[in-house]
Amino acid sequence: MCRGGGLAARSLLRLPPVAHAQCPDAAPNGREVVMVNPWQLLSTLTRLCLAALPAAPGLEAQTRGRLSLGIQAAYNFSDLNEPGLGGHVLVGLPAGFALCWGAQKYFVTTGYLRRVSTTLQWAPRGATLAPYAGLGPYWARSSAVGASETDWGLVGQLGAEARLRVLQPFAELQLLKDGAVSAEIVAGFRIVLAGRR
Repeated sequence: MCRGGGLAARSLLRLPPVAHAQCPDAAPNGREVVMVNPWQLLSTLTRLCLAALPAAPGLEAQTRGRLSLGIQAAYNFSDLNEPGLGGHVLVGLPAGFALCWGAQKYFVTTGYLRRVSTTLQWAPRGATLAPYAGLGPYWARSSAVGASETDWGLVGQLGAEARLRVLQPFAELQLLKDGAVSAEIVAGFRIVLAGRR
């Protein structure tokens, strides 16, 4: 079901923690490069979700869209202690099910760490503010100090979403299993592109 260290790969490769400060750094071409603070992105998306949730109960009950495009910020707080940024596509299925394809990049100091996943989600229908749960495989690729590693594992999702008419904020907890278990908090929003199921 899984191979090796997955998201623990960065810990095994002993990479130093990322610097979260926003400060200019010298690029090889001599120009200044401003580092983006991913933790600030997560904080902004979380505030967006919290601001939208109080308005949700006053709206007509909605279901998930047949096709939605989303963006999310994440923070892995039990293994990597690193922020990440990614996107996903959600395709609604009958009976409250949906398929979610996602990709995410983590902001590491040395090398890179990327993850893609496919999950099958379920959420109750006819609710404006609804919980949801999902489960599926993920694939991770990491590289640092001349070494690279590819791993497979399982990701579980437990979250809540506000089904506004077009913009749908959400927040969730993700558990990743590939030998060790790590946890992430995720917040973001989806834009409904096609209909409702």
